[in-house]
Amino acid sequence: MASCARPPRTASSGSHRVGRGEGVAHAPQTGDELLGSVDLGGNGQFVRLTDLMRFGDSPWSCCLVEDLELGLRLHLAGARVRYATNAVITQQAVVDPSRLGRQRTRWGQGNLQCLRYLPRLVRSANVRVPALLDFAYYLLAPWLVVPLAVLVAVLLGTTVDGWLTGNTFGGRVSSWSDSPMAVALWLTALMSPGVLWGVVHRFRLRDEPLWRTVLVGLVYPGLLMLGALASAKALGRHLAGRDSWSKTERLAEDQGRNPAHLPRVRLPGSQLCLRCRCRSSRGR
Repeated sequence: MASCARPPRTASSGSHRVGRGEGVAHAPQTGDELLGSVDLGGNGQFVRLTDLMRFGDSPWSCCLVEDLELGLRLHLAGARVRYATNAVITQQAVVDPSRLGRQRTRWGQGNLQCLRYLPRLVRSANVRVPALLDFAYYLLAPWLVVPLAVLVAVLLGTTVDGWLTGNTFGGRVSSWSDSPMAVALWLTALMSPGVLWGVVHRFRLRDEPLWRTVLVGLVYPGLLMLGALASAKALGRHLAGRDSWSKTERLAEDQGRNPAHLPRVRLPGSQLCLRCRCRSSRGR
């Protein structure tokens, strides 16, 4: 179950979010770096001990995404949070749909909890306008998923009704004769982002054949749908005041694997040189 007790984290001489520069994750985090809105989340976080000491003996709260919340508090306190593009962090993926849905629901509810920081971010002199806009989008988006999903469902239902009855609602709905073009446009808009990220992943990392990365990109809308369902469940739990959770369980791994091939990296703005060796078992 969720607990307020948090184990000590690794401290370094700078506050950072660390991650390997890869396709889908790399692009928004690089944008956050430019905007000054890098958040803490997932594995590979290194936080200066003096920054943690700003928050007393218990810097972590009972928030379901306590790392994201800590990042917001660091920004409010004026700490510099960076994204290290040259660090390598590995973690175990969640491949079971049920556990993945539960994990995403917990993340979604935690993001909903963090909305309370938005007024403080607006008033803070330590948060620049570009970063504030990014934070506002990130914190408000989970609250908008369900209304937008309902709107899309209504539009889709209206379109299907128009095709079946011939009613174009004053030209707002395509006729049956135009439906192939409309469907093609919808599918293109839905599939293009995932396919694009698949191609980017292939040419950045070259660890998988192109056909495989494109195939994964084609099922990306399924992940988005899972996220929408998880957001709806998270909203229901949040409104009902249910905030107890278990961390996502992990599969047993071979502890004898040697990560010596991982490169030595230097965190930006830090005097500490690290070799990122750990395969994290955090239930993220």
